[in-house]
Amino acid sequence: MNTKLAKLAKGLGQRSVIGIPFLWLLLFFLLPFVIVLKISLSESDYSPPYHPMLAWAEDQVSIIINYSSYISIIKDDDWSYLDPYIALLKLGLITVLFSILIGYFLARWLTKLTNRKLQVALLWGVTIPTIVAILLHGFASYTDTAYTAMGIVNHLLVKLNIIHQPLTIFNNAFIIYLGSLFTHLSIVTIPVFFELNQREYSCIASNNSFNIPRKSLMISAVLVFICVVGKYIIPNPLGFTGFVGSSYLTPYLNSLELAFFCTLFCLIIGYPMAYAIARASQSLQMVLVLLIIMPTWTALLIRVYAWMTILGNGNNGLMNQLLLHLGIIHKPIEILNTYLAVYIGVIYSYLPFMILPLYANLVKHDQSLLEAAADLGTKNIVAFWKITVPLSKNGIIAGCMLVFIPVIGEFVVPELLGGSEYQLIGQTIYREYFSNNDWPQAATLAIIMLLILIIPIHLFNRNQSKEMEA
Repeated sequence: MNTKLAKLAKGLGQRSVIGIPFLWLLLFFLLPFVIVLKISLSESDYSPPYHPMLAWAEDQVSIIINYSSYISIIKDDDWSYLDPYIALLKLGLITVLFSILIGYFLARWLTKLTNRKLQVALLWGVTIPTIVAILLHGFASYTDTAYTAMGIVNHLLVKLNIIHQPLTIFNNAFIIYLGSLFTHLSIVTIPVFFELNQREYSCIASNNSFNIPRKSLMISAVLVFICVVGKYIIPNPLGFTGFVGSSYLTPYLNSLELAFFCTLFCLIIGYPMAYAIARASQSLQMVLVLLIIMPTWTALLIRVYAWMTILGNGNNGLMNQLLLHLGIIHKPIEILNTYLAVYIGVIYSYLPFMILPLYANLVKHDQSLLEAAADLGTKNIVAFWKITVPLSKNGIIAGCMLVFIPVIGEFVVPELLGGSEYQLIGQTIYREYFSNNDWPQAATLAIIMLLILIIPIHLFNRNQSKEMEA
């Protein structure tokens, strides 16, 4: 009898331990999800903000399901709000096509040059337009509009008396395509040139009779497409100004775009930092990890207000005061209440979530693999791409998911640093809840956002399971 009681107690103890996480999931996820789902299927009202789903009439209970909130999100008489996105995708594909065609033959011609000084000068000539365009994007928000209509071309033509009135150069399709191709050409030319140049001096014969660097072209094509679609190199003065989109679908697209590019930039910035921490000495690693974690000890709201003070417009911002004092600029930079400020705030806030998983993965790597590759004559950069990066795949996926998933619903940073003119899904849900007092519509938006996040959450859980099995 005592043995049976002991086994029963042991079984109950094991089940209770296992059941605690499920109870936590029930109370803090499933139950709120059911409540929000119930509200989304209710009819909007103002006292209270929604009608109940259950209606009691005499001895009967009626369940009233109203799905008009879901219909209103996808129902739109005018689908023209998708036109800017389609135009942007078209611009990206055409830019990728011409960049690959021109960049490949340009890189191939550069590898044939015997004059190294001329070769380096031409490489810089290809790269400078991209650098200038990136700087132009950073400073486009405070460029004096009185001078933008009279560009360098117009000034030159007027001075030579070829024309008497400035030409309308900006805000037309041709200059957008030309500018996009001109500024993104180096993203294809430079990697292809270095791979062709490496093959030129390689002792190993290539099986590729046309000597086409497929990997470099594929990676360059993806980078060009991302840069064009993200509008990070071609700034708004060339014609991509803001547009009025759908009340609900546009915030979803904007939030997905923000999450994607913030994840990409966090990966680009965080991977070198995590790699440097993992390669540091044991005592220094703890200090560096502590420095990465320390900003998260302060409330996010306080950190965002600190960035508002740093990026403040006019003479109020610390950055403007410093740049004006150093004589670098003569007019204050208008960064606050722009997309640039939103990206700065989001990347700063979520960068630790990218660095920590990458560091946890990189610190476990067997360094003898790199030593063996070096003994076989492999260069450090090649060994890094062939060994370190593939081994850190799980850390990259984990970091990307930990950044991408919460950024989609981010509200605090866009609201404070970006202002109310930018439509993101977090701000839209907040507006429907508290400004319009339409709880069913807000609940519907939240449910759809959660359904969108199911895919990355599933991929993250699947990756974590594989890592645990390994």
